[in-house]
Amino acid sequence: MTPNPAVNADAAPKSGAAPVTFTLCVNQKVVNMSRFLLALFIAFLSPVVNAQENESLSSAAYEYLSKRGDDSHPVLRTFQFDLNGDGREDAIVLLTGTEWCGSGGCNMLVFQGTEKGFSLISTSTITNVPIAVLPETRYGWHTFIVRSGKTGKVLMRFNGQKYPSNPSMQPKASSPQIKQAQELNMQQLAH
Repeated sequence: MTPNPAVNADAAPKSGAAPVTFTLCVNQKVVNMSRFLLALFIAFLSPVVNAQENESLSSAAYEYLSKRGDDSHPVLRTFQFDLNGDGREDAIVLLTGTEWCGSGGCNMLVFQGTEKGFSLISTSTITNVPIAVLPETRYGWHTFIVRSGKTGKVLMRFNGQKYPSNPSMQPKASSPQIKQAQELNMQQLAH
């Protein structure tokens, strides 16, 4: 009876073929099982983390409104992206509803993601979708494109402290800029 190299670790290789051992098969199964368990863990944990981030973002937006003396609860349309390259997702939030939108667009908030949640960076008016991020950065923050009223698609460039408060006064995005920008997916947060 010839020994089976896949089952017998002591079996000799056949004419130049590398021996396949039981140990190797077991290790491969352990690696595959570890990858599977990691993927399962991430898939399970992801909705929990997203729910916590969404709650933190909602809280930050409604805290901003509360500080202004506004008790309305507009629908929040959010776009998340690491705008400042720190490894944490930041957020662009459109406040939607009749109190927050006009013919040219809606009010927009930009938040920096932090260890403790989200911190308000800037506010803008007259902003609408689509929102797309460019590779270009200013003062470490990505430039992004928004649609603003009759002006069309404009560049929102960070000035070292905040993004512009009135997008309709910003330079128009060029066709090459629009083509290279990454459009962000919108998520609507419940209130």
